[in-house]
Amino acid sequence: MLTAAEDAHEKFTSVRKRLDQLGYRQPLGIDSLPLVERLLADLIWTTENLRKVKLELEKRIEIRNCVEDYVAPYKSDNAKLVKENNELHTRLKADLRRIDNDKQDLTFFNTQCLGKLKSYEIEAQEMAKMIMAFQGKNFNAVVNVSGKQKPSLRRQRMDIDTLLPLREESGKYCCKVAKFWADTEKDFEPKSIDLVASTTRQCEVLEQQISFLESQLELDRRKVDNFRQQLTLRDAEIDRLRAVCEGGRPLEALIKDTAHVHADRLIRQLQLQVEILQSRNDELEARVFRLVKDHVEPGFETMGKENSNSIPGHINEIPVSTKGKKQHLSKESPIHSDSTEINNSTRQIQPPSQNRGDNKDLKFDSRSPNSNLQSGENELSEVRYEVGPDDIRELIQHFDKNRLQLSKRIDELLQRGNLCPCHLRAT
Repeated sequence: MLTAAEDAHEKFTSVRKRLDQLGYRQPLGIDSLPLVERLLADLIWTTENLRKVKLELEKRIEIRNCVEDYVAPYKSDNAKLVKENNELHTRLKADLRRIDNDKQDLTFFNTQCLGKLKSYEIEAQEMAKMIMAFQGKNFNAVVNVSGKQKPSLRRQRMDIDTLLPLREESGKYCCKVAKFWADTEKDFEPKSIDLVASTTRQCEVLEQQISFLESQLELDRRKVDNFRQQLTLRDAEIDRLRAVCEGGRPLEALIKDTAHVHADRLIRQLQLQVEILQSRNDELEARVFRLVKDHVEPGFETMGKENSNSIPGHINEIPVSTKGKKQHLSKESPIHSDSTEINNSTRQIQPPSQNRGDNKDLKFDSRSPNSNLQSGENELSEVRYEVGPDDIRELIQHFDKNRLQLSKRIDELLQRGNLCPCHLRAT
């Protein structure tokens, strides 16, 4: 009994401690101890599983992003190939449709020519039969004579040379045609038409047309064969493009494209940083020059011309050095590097701005114009001490050191050869 009570007490204390650690301060009964212990175990199990699921989800998201970055060039290449394939397919379909239309027109024209040829042949046969009948009627004539025998006599051909003579006494003609010829003073020239020669000429013309149509048909057949060959070449090209789409571009070309993209991105980032630093340098230069002009020059005018000429001369050197600094930065800033190199370069560029930021302490209280001469002399001495020629020389030397460090850093980045120098472009 004691052991059971001790075990229950230990379980109660352990559960109470765990609940207190989790932030549950409500009272706990001994009767509900098994239920609370079970719920607490389930809560811990669910939290651990939730943490594991979150970690696994983050890993999968990272893997998915990597895969998408790797597959992006393939997607772009696939889109280009699909577009080219569609354009080629539409062009070939248009050519095939045009060829089919031409073929149908030629076949229709061929059938029409064949029908006309057959009709001409039938007409020629009928005309030949009619000519033979006319010749038989012309050369052979039946003359009825008295007697039992009825021999066939040959009828002579009659050729009309001239018309009947005019009757002068009456002034009339034998017919209207004679009168028309007489009025127009035209002589009648009789013509003899050879039907056999005309039919032979017509047959020769038809034979020439048949030969021409046969040559056209042969040419059309050759065109059809050529188009079929083009279709086979088209299919072979489509198969080749499909194989290229399945295989993809070489890994070196893809790596080169991705390197170009990252390099352009880094160039834009560096250009933005350089512009920001240049703007800050310009603001600080203007501020230093304004402060020195407002507080140093009046003091030196009262103290003497020599001192007033020496300090502004040294101060005028600041814009020149800073302009040289800006030109140097504008020429050498756009360098291809990774994110760590960008941070290092920005850290190296920041000290001049920080030193110039320290010059903000050069502000003076100019609200008391009625102060005594002693306070003015003290302020001028402080200004001379704070912004003296030595300080300006140190500032210029610091700028030169930073410029040398930046040039060395740029040379190191170029020597590493991570990116091609042809990607460097001037701002």
